[in-house]
Amino acid sequence: MNKLLSKLKKGQQGEVVRIEGEAGLKRRLASMGFLTGVKVVVEHSTLWGDPKTYSVCGCLISLRASEAENIVVEC
Repeated sequence: MNKLLSKLKKGQQGEVVRIEGEAGLKRRLASMGFLTGVKVVVEHSTLWGDPKTYSVCGCLISLRASEAENIVVEC
């Protein structure tokens, strides 16, 4: 089942299926490791849920919900 990365809760994981949005944002997310086929795990969420911290390729990356909404994952 495909979901937006922003909808996953702490401890959930998914595999990146595609990145949406403008070219500059796609390049920025790709440079952080958000590439098709990569496993992403939600490691931390604030009380308000924004931003969230994700484990990607052995690194911890924090994204705002507005950025994570552009990443589609398969759960």
